[in-house]
Amino acid sequence: GVVAFWLIAFAASAATADDHAPSGVHIAFGTRDDEMSVTWHTLASNPGDAVVEYSLLSDVSASKPAPSSRVEGTTRAFVDGGPERSVRFVHRVVLSNLEPGATYKYRVGNPVTKAYSAWFDFVAKRSRAQIAAGPPLKLLALCDQGHRESAGVLQLVAAEVADPSTRPDALVHCGDFAYDLDTYSGRNGDRFLADVEPVAARVPYMTSQGNHERAYNFSHYAERFTMPGAGVSNGNAYYSFDVGPAHVVAFNAEAFFWPEYFDAAYARRMYEWLVRDLRAANANRGNVPWILVHGHRPMYCVDTKVPDLTPHERKPEFDGACGWEKQAVRKGVASRCEDEYASLGCAAAFDAKSAESESEGFDVSVPRRAGPGGHVAPKESKSPEDFPIEKALYENGVDLYLAGHVHDYERYFPAFDERVVNGTDVTLERYVNPGATVHVTSGSGGNPEMWTDAMYNRTNGAGRKIPRGTCSHRAPWCAFQSGFAPKRTGEGYAYDFTYSRITVHDDRTLEWEQVSAPSGPDSVARGDGEVGDPKGLPKGEVIDRFVISAAVHGPFA
Repeated sequence: GVVAFWLIAFAASAATADDHAPSGVHIAFGTRDDEMSVTWHTLASNPGDAVVEYSLLSDVSASKPAPSSRVEGTTRAFVDGGPERSVRFVHRVVLSNLEPGATYKYRVGNPVTKAYSAWFDFVAKRSRAQIAAGPPLKLLALCDQGHRESAGVLQLVAAEVADPSTRPDALVHCGDFAYDLDTYSGRNGDRFLADVEPVAARVPYMTSQGNHERAYNFSHYAERFTMPGAGVSNGNAYYSFDVGPAHVVAFNAEAFFWPEYFDAAYARRMYEWLVRDLRAANANRGNVPWILVHGHRPMYCVDTKVPDLTPHERKPEFDGACGWEKQAVRKGVASRCEDEYASLGCAAAFDAKSAESESEGFDVSVPRRAGPGGHVAPKESKSPEDFPIEKALYENGVDLYLAGHVHDYERYFPAFDERVVNGTDVTLERYVNPGATVHVTSGSGGNPEMWTDAMYNRTNGAGRKIPRGTCSHRAPWCAFQSGFAPKRTGEGYAYDFTYSRITVHDDRTLEWEQVSAPSGPDSVARGDGEVGDPKGLPKGEVIDRFVISAAVHGPFA
């Protein structure tokens, strides 16, 4: 209110022209099918800055677009939590009554001061009938993406977006942006959003938050993006939408790791929302057969914590074969906290040897959430065991779960509770009527550690190979792996910079392709080649392809 008005007035008096220039333009599906939200920021603000001018592409000249509609939205002053207390102004506009599948030209800015962005175009959400008539629904997925380290991947994605014949219906980003959005008092986040603008200003940019967004209670993520539905009121943390034959759900996988920000009441609200949403989606399978879920953290792994799982041995009761982090996402509770989490306020929610727990009358057979400051609260009437995320996916027949966080590509056979659950005919290339959710980790969009290693490989002429192919028997649920996740030991291997392409061909067939981008100094276009311009652009390579074939959709349980 008053503070925001004062900040806008002060910014207007002290700012330069560049401070008023719109930056980081990105769009997202709205709550209604005929809506598209547009979000951007400026470093200063005048009244009337939050304006979008737009028109159907068929109504404008390609050489000189003339807007036929103008919509004004809202402006919010966002103060970074760092010592500089830097301010940026986030502008949001919702475009409504869009024609399904129509192409629109638009720009953002201030009609009075003439501080405008470039012209962009987008395709409004296509109807179910339009997608059924073709081309089929296409989504791209890109997780764990930095700045310069992601240049090769981003150029390939931008090239797909720029070509009308390959443009996806949306792009899903499942957490870890910029490394980090808050770095350098938010200037790194500004730069990142400028990087992705050629993509995110043209296709809906649908996000979920990761651990690298945690600074200042995930405020940069909450303030910089605009997600639909429930996301409007929960800081974009969890929400869902329908697009053609797919129901797409995002949830906050970080809710089980940062008790200073998320308590048991938060986890309960999110979990109960997720179950309601999935049940409603199940009731609507006749209209929207596929259910896809994304969150930052994976539930499965390539390297297990037990020597051998063939045949299955009894796994550790609380940590699971893939360790406590994966188990925390699967079960909705952290059985322990190690490494960075222990030093940042997380504490073990279960400790069978804790004398304090026993003296306070805790039931040590049940893990519980740690509260603020790492204190484990006395037993509640409703245990955190009531938040089993994987079980909710299984019982509601979720077809696909997409995650990042681990900086490689890992694709799994259908699995539940760390057991492979094959269907009618499951092979490496084709899953026919899978008996459980298919999990994929696609976290190799470009972490800084990956870039550093790529530079090392090249400058030292090591010629290290990318580990790529089928997985070892130590993780029987793992089907295919490419790349080498940072923080592991294993000399002789290199990382693989990749993104995902998901095509839903029809009600029964979903195809997944993983695309590898060149890395290092030669991974970006040279000469006249710009981002989104195929001139001089190295080619991507499809390194993995598989198909889910489902005759029917519904609960696995």
